[in-house]
Amino acid sequence: MPHHHPTRLGSLLSLFSLLLLLPLWGCGNAPLSALELEGVAWTSDELLGVTAERRMELAGITALGLAVTRNEVVGLAEARSHRTLRLARIAILASEEALQEADVSDDALEAHYLSNPAWELEVRHLVRLVDAGASQEEVAAARAAAQGALDRVQAGEDFASVAGEISQEPGARERGGLLQPGREGSWVPEFWQAALSLEEGGTSPVVETEYGFHVLRLERRSPVPFQEARPQVVREAARLLLGSDPTEAQLTRVQEELVLDLDALESWLGGNPSPPPLALWQGESMAASRLLGETRHLPWSRFQPLLEGGVEAWGAFLPEAAAELFLDEAALAREIVVPLGEVEAIKREALQDIQQLAAPFSFQPGMSPEALKARALEGLRGTGQGLRIARESLPQHLPLLLSVWPVLVEGEPLTLP
Repeated sequence: MPHHHPTRLGSLLSLFSLLLLLPLWGCGNAPLSALELEGVAWTSDELLGVTAERRMELAGITALGLAVTRNEVVGLAEARSHRTLRLARIAILASEEALQEADVSDDALEAHYLSNPAWELEVRHLVRLVDAGASQEEVAAARAAAQGALDRVQAGEDFASVAGEISQEPGARERGGLLQPGREGSWVPEFWQAALSLEEGGTSPVVETEYGFHVLRLERRSPVPFQEARPQVVREAARLLLGSDPTEAQLTRVQEELVLDLDALESWLGGNPSPPPLALWQGESMAASRLLGETRHLPWSRFQPLLEGGVEAWGAFLPEAAAELFLDEAALAREIVVPLGEVEAIKREALQDIQQLAAPFSFQPGMSPEALKARALEGLRGTGQGLRIARESLPQHLPLLLSVWPVLVEGEPLTLP
């Protein structure tokens, strides 16, 4: 089930802040006099000998630690999922238009769908939870407890009663382990596949997921109504018809039709906070402020050239970003909605990415600024394999992390000139 926590997305750094930051972090080993993120600060002496590249890394690790200690990881993951959800809407739009051009009717789509429908499942389950750092003995004990519960059910005991007694899921006793009806994407893949493989009234063997060990009972299976499944049906039909996903071709077409105002771009990069629209398409315009936010979804390898490349680099990036935004506006105008199960799966994957990135640094909710600072330095200098892998992955998230947590240098916020 999705969770919601407050975020700091309303206090995004402007790109000009990062442009100002580049001379401090992006040029050789130029030292910073001080670095601070939300009360976690380093003096010049503490950063002595730490190269510019490593200071950027430290800032990203610290931002990640702030998200963990302030219980804002879910909000950070939702921010990370925004572009994926946008691309899903664009894919539905592109598929709708491809089928319209091919004169494929809804009746034909529905007939195709009903030959192999999507399912909604109602499941009871019990789970013995396993923490990520559990010992082999703890894992074995959890598996044995789940197997023992399964043995009782197979011997004739009521599943709901056993689930209420054995399951460690909050509220399992009151609900007898009954879950809200789920569709593909609602649950982790191992759980979904186990439930899908059952006949109504059937009970699964012990199923292992990232959460622990489960036993499932399928209470009900019903086809998802065509109109609710239609977005996925449309995409599948378009791929079958065209032999490929039409999304890329649609994005390319819009990029070719865009009019990019390079004079407005130069004015914007020169510090004008309100230049004329940077991009035009089919009579619609795109302001710099809209395009600015798209940079936070880039990996650092693509973001840094924008800081260093001036008009040429931005001229290469803006058509891609503008095409996505224009097509997304068109999708929203047509009330295109990504199916709920797919939304949940996208958000869950983004959350897992952030959690996996943060785990090796061992940040904890409620950690004090001094403790967070010490842990961030340990994360920067540590030699363990998990830390090395996390640091290698960090650049994929760096623009987003540094857009959420404002950076101060020498005690001054980096703001528009």
